[in-house]
Amino acid sequence: MAKSCLAQISEGKSAIYLASEENAEENRKSLLIGPAIYARTCPGVPVAFFGGPWLPMSYTDEFVKYSFQIKYPLQILEQKGDRNSLVKGLLKLLPGDLERNLFASHEDTINSLFDRMLQLKNSGKRLYSQWNQKIGNKVRGLATPNSILGEFLKDYVKPILLKAKCHEKCHGGEKGWSPQKSLETHLPVGSVLSFDLKSAFDNVGHQYIFDFYYGSFRKQIPDKELRKNIAGFLTHVSSVCNHNEENDILAVLPQGSPISIALFNRILYPVDVLLDRKSGKKELNYSRWVDDIIISSPKPDTNIEKVIGAVAVVRKDFPIAMNKIFWQHNPGDIYLMGHKIANNKVVKIDKNAVINKGEPIEKSDFFTEMEWENAWIYRDEEDWEKEYPEVDL
Repeated sequence: MAKSCLAQISEGKSAIYLASEENAEENRKSLLIGPAIYARTCPGVPVAFFGGPWLPMSYTDEFVKYSFQIKYPLQILEQKGDRNSLVKGLLKLLPGDLERNLFASHEDTINSLFDRMLQLKNSGKRLYSQWNQKIGNKVRGLATPNSILGEFLKDYVKPILLKAKCHEKCHGGEKGWSPQKSLETHLPVGSVLSFDLKSAFDNVGHQYIFDFYYGSFRKQIPDKELRKNIAGFLTHVSSVCNHNEENDILAVLPQGSPISIALFNRILYPVDVLLDRKSGKKELNYSRWVDDIIISSPKPDTNIEKVIGAVAVVRKDFPIAMNKIFWQHNPGDIYLMGHKIANNKVVKIDKNAVINKGEPIEKSDFFTEMEWENAWIYRDEEDWEKEYPEVDL
């Protein structure tokens, strides 16, 4: 019998196989069915970094139900009735002005891509190629979809994603933005807090992705069964399986997919809304460049206690790179995202330039009263309950 995905991961191999009928039952017991189920049979394997208030798990029952009805990611494409409904649902979600192939309708093109995916599945090919690559001082796990899946994601899933709201203060990977232009929205800068989301894509699991798709489609796809099938299928083809530093096996956003940044940005929309709104009330400026969060004040004498509460808010939902939390202020140059702010001008710096951000804020400060006493918001705060941002296409 073929080895399970779990066994193959332990040998350093990819978990994303297009399962054949011969090993389908074995794969049902492994991660091809999705961590949402595996976590329930193997306690201690987390589905995602959930548990916080700003990105709640709203549709766990729907995702578990979908995962139990499939044995491998592309199974729905082999079920004629479900596949026809899936295609019609995707067509309904596409932007009305999406350019089509001169020789085929969108429906024919999608069906052709699905047929080619199944052909690859029957030959044992993978949905994603995965490898580790050293980038700078880090070794990153990269994953790129095969050419057929990549075409489907780029030409059909991404246009659907781009219909969903992306916060105006979220700039990384969005059309018309560069790091310099993003930083210029903070000018003048007197003092600034910057921090990173730790292993950002690796902490966006199946449930985050499913919740986004299922919730975003609720107006255009009111039929809950069809919406569940569309969201479930897109969740599985939008993610890869990986294991984290603790060797827990998770489904994560792949670094190398044409849709990962757009999907990540839109999943974090509620957090952007919260941080931008609270920043405005405190006369601060907020922006996010993918996993880099910046909160600035035009005043150089701003007290850090006024700003540090933002970290407490984000840490309720997402792990923070605790060694990358910096507090910088004038006089002196400010370094952010490969640029320098000097004399209220943003200048790109050479990659070999000496950068002095000062010392990172001591980790111990984030487990003391400083962080939590200055937290910007709590879950039971009424104004947030009333303004919780729902995302629709």
